[in-house]
Amino acid sequence: MAEDGNADERHLSLLREATLRGTDEVLRAASAVLGQLSGSDYAVIIENVGDSWQNALQDDPPTEAAAAIERLPAGSREWDTRREIPDLGMTFVPLRAGALAAIVPKRLDPQSEVATTTSIAAEMCDILVRDAERIENLRFLIDEVSDGPIVPLEILSVREIDQLLLSSVNAALQIVEADMAGVFLLEDGELVMRSCVGHRTAQTAHLRMHKGQGLAGQVLATGRPHAIEDYFASAEITHEFDTLAEKEGAFAALAAPLEIDGDIIGVLEVWARRRSVFAESHERRIVEVAKFVSIAINNAREFERQQEDVRELSEARFTLQDQLSAIQGARSFQQTLGRALLEGGGLAAIVRLTATELGATTVVLSNEFDVLDAYPPISAGGCPCLVVKPFLGGLGL
Repeated sequence: MAEDGNADERHLSLLREATLRGTDEVLRAASAVLGQLSGSDYAVIIENVGDSWQNALQDDPPTEAAAAIERLPAGSREWDTRREIPDLGMTFVPLRAGALAAIVPKRLDPQSEVATTTSIAAEMCDILVRDAERIENLRFLIDEVSDGPIVPLEILSVREIDQLLLSSVNAALQIVEADMAGVFLLEDGELVMRSCVGHRTAQTAHLRMHKGQGLAGQVLATGRPHAIEDYFASAEITHEFDTLAEKEGAFAALAAPLEIDGDIIGVLEVWARRRSVFAESHERRIVEVAKFVSIAINNAREFERQQEDVRELSEARFTLQDQLSAIQGARSFQQTLGRALLEGGGLAAIVRLTATELGATTVVLSNEFDVLDAYPPISAGGCPCLVVKPFLGGLGL
């Protein structure tokens, strides 16, 4: 089991690293992983284009695989579970029903651990293909919303939320030319400071505020970016945090909402420790940074959800393997008992086989609880044992 776990980690590591290099690289890695897990020489990833399956990669597949792709039945585009294709000597393994699949050049026994593992791995592969697709879309979106990528695109690859927020506020600090920057996230209706740089007091790093309070609360209430030239004299905000602002030496401030699909999830705010005016160019910059950070946060959260899906799939794999082993063990034991009966082994043979299979002393009792047989033989004082009384009727004894 430990070796299986290590192999899973190696395969997942290969796929995760590929997500940052693009969809084609993930598909290439998926091909290698599924080929190895299925015990095949290779696996070919295919995609549904129009009304037919095609090789998803530019590489030329083996001749037999190319021929098999052309001969896949039209109904295969509706297959959402693994299917053997006897006349082709192959197995069809869906990654994303109707859109993406793999074919392996062997027939996988539907009841085998290899078949189960391959199917679960295919689901994992699709999760990471989707992740790579999303990153590619994000890069395109960032290019669209900005004249140039003002925030380092590497932030898109940061999957851990706290590290992402720290990278984001550091970028905001430099881009908006401020002295302090912080990002608030909305938690249970309250803005909570999740990351802050340039601050002087620990209190700032744990700042919380409600809608309408301070500048960040005002942005949450209006949904629009806002700037103030003099924090202490401004009539546009409430002043519950003036004491803290004084400790920080903050005079001017600028903030913009973080939004995902039209919903505000937080606020990005910067402060200056000088009497200055944030110009229109600064506001444009923070709005662009806020858009970028919102996209990156959404990406990181989606990745966390996907990782949970991967963990659940891994656990499901081991559960299915255990169930499969139990079924196979029970089937084998039934066959062994059947042979013993046919060969005339009698009760003694059955009790011995049962005790050996279960690793416990086994005793058969009559309806009056007299000992009919036991294995190993028990002493007069008795010992811990497994009593097989209901078994008698099934054997006709």
